Amino acid sequence: MFRLHLHPSPSGLLFGIALVAFWALLWFWFFAQLPRPVQSGNQAAPAIAWIATARSTDAGERPR
Repeated sequence: MFRLHLHPSPSGLLFGIALVAFWALLWFWFFAQLPRPVQSGNQAAPAIAWIATARSTDAGERPR
């Protein structure tokens, strides 16, 4: 019943291992790019730099 089944060739096996390693490195790179939470004792720089914007004091006044 199971006489005919596929065996990977040596090149196919190496390609499969290389593909799995590539995806693992891609996931590792993705998680390494995520911002890390700040610990209570560690005062690291914020992960997001906020842009300072000018605001008017009155409704009709233009920002300087």
